[in-house]
Amino acid sequence: MSGAATSLSVVIAVHNGGASLRQCLASLGRCRDRFDELIVVDDGSQDDALRCVPEFGGRIVSVGSRRGPGHGRNVGVLSAAGDIVLLLDADVCVAADTISIIMKRFKEEPELDAIFGSYDADPAAPGLVSQFRNLLHCFVHKTSNRRASTFWAGCGAIRRGVFLQSGGFDIAYSVPCVEDIELGMRLVGSGARIALDPSIEVKHLKKWTLQTMVATDIRKRGIPWMRLILNSRRIPNDLNLRLGHRVSVAIAPLLCSVSVLWALRALQRGFDRSLTWEVVAFSALLLGFLGINLAFYRFLAAIRGAAFAVRCLPLHLVYFLCCVTALFLGTVLHYWSRLSSSVSRVAAVSAGRS
Repeated sequence: MSGAATSLSVVIAVHNGGASLRQCLASLGRCRDRFDELIVVDDGSQDDALRCVPEFGGRIVSVGSRRGPGHGRNVGVLSAAGDIVLLLDADVCVAADTISIIMKRFKEEPELDAIFGSYDADPAAPGLVSQFRNLLHCFVHKTSNRRASTFWAGCGAIRRGVFLQSGGFDIAYSVPCVEDIELGMRLVGSGARIALDPSIEVKHLKKWTLQTMVATDIRKRGIPWMRLILNSRRIPNDLNLRLGHRVSVAIAPLLCSVSVLWALRALQRGFDRSLTWEVVAFSALLLGFLGINLAFYRFLAAIRGAAFAVRCLPLHLVYFLCCVTALFLGTVLHYWSRLSSSVSRVAAVSAGRS
């Protein structure tokens, strides 16, 4: 289905977009001559954010009650006329050259089926957690393989024919989670070529708190992603699944456990200068953790300074602890689901024989 790219449709699925939607559409309005149509899919919104869509030349498509971003994007792509469809989150702003780079890549590489970009290094939301979480995503995309093993719908473009042929997003994901990752893995498995181009940038507007970060990384991303990996039996060495990331996931709980044991020992016996095994283990684990993630801390320091990078260290540790929790829970839920299915099949067979 590859070939020349001649037209581009922008599709945004939104549920209660708030003020972010207007900012997103305003950024598209500044480069309106570079795409052919703008489709905003209303996924059961209850606010009035969509009132501004006509102001920016967009067309609203409603799906009725909330069905999830995957379903909304499927409807948007079906409604699109462009041979290239750019999927955007409603809380990002495109840069001046975002769409130009996308179309240039498709025109110069007729074998390219899909491409996605990255958050920029200047997140809009202030605060340590927001800055850390958005810059972490930015760093991962800017340092990952250019020949991608998955897809990102926050800012991802795909040939409409390839999308339709694949069946689109799995609508079983009724809330934002890993529907784009699942689609990307399915596309790559069928032989599609997907590229990651970090020069394709969008600014993320989302404000993160520690609570939303933990909830997202465990419930909305980590657990579904772990179950997806176990179902597909594939662990690509890319993005958040690279070797260094996996080793950090193993080190994080060990580092915390040793720290607790060291603190308990100090409370019982008092601090002394003796070189205990807790001190040796803590030092070795900490140095290993810092060494594996040194490139990320250098990235943070270059953007926000060394003090900012140091302040992000505990949050980075929390992030990996969330990954450990999601790994455990995702594995348990996966095998529990398989066991339940097996029991149900056996029960059905037994009932049929009786």
